[in-house]
Amino acid sequence: MNDESIRVSPPVVGIDLRQFFSHPYASGIQRVLLGMLEAWPLDEVPCRILCEHQGRTYFISEAAAARCIRACFDHPGPFHGANHSLRQVVANLLDQETMVETTWPEAALMVDRWFCPEPTTDQRLLGEWRQLADVMPTSFLFYDALPQVNPEFYEPGDTVGWSSYFRLIASAHRVISISQTVADDLAIRLRNTRPCASGVAHPGADHVSLGSSDVPATTSFLVLSSVEKRKRIGVLADAFSQAAAQVAGIELHVVGRRSSDGDTLHRAVGVRNGSRIRWSQNVNDASLGAIASQTTALFSIGEEGYGMPVLEMLRRGCPVAFAGTQPAAELAIGAGAMKLRDYSPQTVAEAMVRLADPVEARALRSQIDGDRLPTWSEFAHRIAGMAARLHCGCPRTP
Repeated sequence: MNDESIRVSPPVVGIDLRQFFSHPYASGIQRVLLGMLEAWPLDEVPCRILCEHQGRTYFISEAAAARCIRACFDHPGPFHGANHSLRQVVANLLDQETMVETTWPEAALMVDRWFCPEPTTDQRLLGEWRQLADVMPTSFLFYDALPQVNPEFYEPGDTVGWSSYFRLIASAHRVISISQTVADDLAIRLRNTRPCASGVAHPGADHVSLGSSDVPATTSFLVLSSVEKRKRIGVLADAFSQAAAQVAGIELHVVGRRSSDGDTLHRAVGVRNGSRIRWSQNVNDASLGAIASQTTALFSIGEEGYGMPVLEMLRRGCPVAFAGTQPAAELAIGAGAMKLRDYSPQTVAEAMVRLADPVEARALRSQIDGDRLPTWSEFAHRIAGMAARLHCGCPRTP
């Protein structure tokens, strides 16, 4: 018998998507889930997807899971988040899918590795993941440490859940971060003691088709973000007020869901400069493409674990001005992304005035290079490889 006749089956990775199916949403995290599923290298790393429907647990195909997540982005109003309408959309799709019923203990026996790609504060899921990590190599996809680093940005009632999640991450076999910034933040939170196996995988943006390179006739700046404190919406509104006083006819368009940060922040967006600041909450992917074609530049400031909207807008042909912690934008410096020295209202206003000049706007737009941006295939292959290569011999952080 020669070596070529000996074949070792690759480990089967169980991908736990119960958090999504219990609380469907359409934000950056779910975009990561969708891109990962659609590009997962099944021939190299087989997987089994776990979901929940009407109180029962099922295995579902990766294609069916992707259809459910995509439906949330196609829904006319995904920024509303985990509301009744999205749950009904997903439930209706699951009713039409062929699924294999199982239980959580049975599911764990049918795979070799366990992968948790979405954070949760659900105590039941956290408890089950903790039990599973005691008997099986388990990895987590980690998005950001903001709930621990900046707890003031989150609801007080979430404190217990996020603390439990971070304790679980601290003892994981492997943590895969979406950026080096996130990995470094995690190391600080864990007092520089990282999990045994860690890695970084950059989410892609090639689900968006390459857009036009034409500069719009009207100067319109875009903010693609939920209206919350950490997104610095108030700073952007102040900056726009300063820029509008210097340049006539410019507009600011804020696209994002309403947050829980209070009416003061919402009023800052809703009434300042009258109709010169627009705020749209019910925007799906198709509508966003039309908005991008009329946008001079995207402004993204504040703290992000990654900042995928930056890459999406660059793919659509829209340049970006950014400041703060913006890992995705950092990847695109010189490829259509311009880094500001800080995110003070004065600095942001200066950038708006500069980009209101068609010559300056065209120069930044001409730098856009889609080939320099991460792809979902690269991301999924890296995730699958790291999840599959994990083995029981890897000690966990105490």
